[in-house]
Amino acid sequence: MEDAIKKKALLRFVSITLLALGDVLAILLSLYLAYVLREHFLYKFITSLKPLYDISIYKKYMFLLFLWPLIFYILELYDHIISSELEIVRAFKGSTIAYILSAIALYMLDVRPRFPRSVFLLSWLFSPFVIIIVRKLIRSFFKRFGLWKYRILIVGDSPEIFIIENTIKYHPNTFNIVKKIDNLDLGTLKKIYKDTKLDIIILAPGVKIAPEVMEFVETEGIELLAITDIFGLRSQGIGTWNISGIVTIKFNYNLFKPLNKYVKFIFDRLFAFFFILFTLPLYPIIAICIKLDSKGPVLYKQTRVGKGGKLFKVYKFRTMYQDADKKLKEILEKDKDARLEWEQYRKLKNDPRITKIGKFLRKTSLDELPQIINILKGEMSLVGPRPVTKEEIENYYKETIKYYYSVLPGITGLWQVSGRNELDFNARLLLDEYYVLNWSIELDFEIILKTISVVLTGRGAV
Repeated sequence: MEDAIKKKALLRFVSITLLALGDVLAILLSLYLAYVLREHFLYKFITSLKPLYDISIYKKYMFLLFLWPLIFYILELYDHIISSELEIVRAFKGSTIAYILSAIALYMLDVRPRFPRSVFLLSWLFSPFVIIIVRKLIRSFFKRFGLWKYRILIVGDSPEIFIIENTIKYHPNTFNIVKKIDNLDLGTLKKIYKDTKLDIIILAPGVKIAPEVMEFVETEGIELLAITDIFGLRSQGIGTWNISGIVTIKFNYNLFKPLNKYVKFIFDRLFAFFFILFTLPLYPIIAICIKLDSKGPVLYKQTRVGKGGKLFKVYKFRTMYQDADKKLKEILEKDKDARLEWEQYRKLKNDPRITKIGKFLRKTSLDELPQIINILKGEMSLVGPRPVTKEEIENYYKETIKYYYSVLPGITGLWQVSGRNELDFNARLLLDEYYVLNWSIELDFEIILKTISVVLTGRGAV
């Protein structure tokens, strides 16, 4: 049993070491690319730039490169259970911190000649992309030999488990759910472990395990992940505080804090302004396609419930025929299966009301573009809970209404990037609640990157 733990520890040490060395190599490559661009391209166009010194004169300061692995370790960038989008966000964040600390160190060491600021800036811009590319190459090497694949046992069932399963299935090269069971006893665990050599066990809320099971998990070095169910607050935003050696649970309530609300407000306005500038050429093209495809207006306006229960008109490109509401009523009256599907998802997978161009707009999420207007009007946010109708509020939001009313609804959110229409309404409520309580700028950037991925792949779209 000790050999199993040692083997896992050795593999983890090797993987972290290789990733750390890869990160150092990525920064060196970024500096080299920046140096070449500055020396051979920018110098030709900007004549006021002075010639560069040979970069080799700075080699005695290479020890500063190890700032990157240190900061990345603090940001948990060497954890295998991390999404690629979160990795990009943290790589940019960590690299920015490391570059700032390096600049301070070079200044304090009074380095002469001064390290070129243009090279420093260009290298900072290149670094996140180079880091991710190098990391993907290293991971592909591990996966090729089956060293980066983690076998997972799921115990229990809940909306959270459904979301986790739905996420894992999009990463088959990294994670593999070997079994899903209702309860866990020592005999069952030993049998599963003998057959599969488990790496991770995920417990649904409320699942309890016996002391002998916990002892076996510890002995074999299996990672145990338990979804919290503290005082019935399953997705509550929590952290820990250590008070004189006593670990306490701290509730965050992130988006209830005024400062966080202001930060999010500024972020939304800046993003909306630049986004509408870049996407403006698409609007007339989409409008022409909608008009050629079917009769009716280009824009579709529907009343939705916003922050504090305030009603507003949400803007979308029209994706349905004009008599869509009438058709829906007829479908739900005649088709029992369609009615059950509508009650569970508030969507129909094979919806006859959607036009030909509408299917494309929905698959690519281009129908959402006009909602930028809602952001500029202060009715919506870029990221947040999906805006819902008054009927949905009355039928589904009885227990979580305070979370929905506390923030502006968003164009995209956790629901859209965690399976979209593959998730039922209960899972959607859970994700909305989690977002409000665990908000951070980092989480918003992760969701935005995941949204881009979902749009490009059409994953979970109707």
